[in-house]
Amino acid sequence: VSDLGWGLLEGTVLEGVGAESVGCPKGFSTEFFEVKGRRGAELFRDRIAALREHNGHAGAVDVHTPEEYERCRMFLTDDGKAGFAIVEGDELVSVFSYRGKHAGDVVVAKAVELGARRLDCYDINHMLPGLYGSHGFSPIAYVDWDDDYAPDGWDYGTLGRPRVLAMAVTDDPPAEPAEHVEYDEAVAMARDVARRS
Repeated sequence: VSDLGWGLLEGTVLEGVGAESVGCPKGFSTEFFEVKGRRGAELFRDRIAALREHNGHAGAVDVHTPEEYERCRMFLTDDGKAGFAIVEGDELVSVFSYRGKHAGDVVVAKAVELGARRLDCYDINHMLPGLYGSHGFSPIAYVDWDDDYAPDGWDYGTLGRPRVLAMAVTDDPPAEPAEHVEYDEAVAMARDVARRS
């Protein structure tokens, strides 16, 4: 916990997941801590912002304001190099893992364990949909790329112009995801599917 400092770890220590069962090396740290309050939200945001400075693909991770994160449950590993947030009790946002941490599977597994049932992500070479799909998320709807909504500093050379995919954990996924819907509609569809399942 000394890496995080700040005395922000007010919540219960959350036991890790079986790291080796999701392909991480033996001895890999999978303990997550819940960070809370304004200072916790600032720390969480800072950890993601730092990642974006050193990883070209990290632009695909949404970084929200501390005010927005205060309305979430926020979780970080003890070294602050991987984490996620859950909004409204079931929406997974801001999943991140530093290069060399290889914690994507561990992060998503813990998020699902804690109630994450829906999300949206960029479909860049099927990397993120593949990761989330391996943890039970199914494609619900696609949204076409729109330059007007590109995140600040989006690297078109590295990341291209991917579609946005809304996904949900469900036992009854649609045969084919809806295509060419508006973003708000896609999010609503995933929310409805997740909450019915």
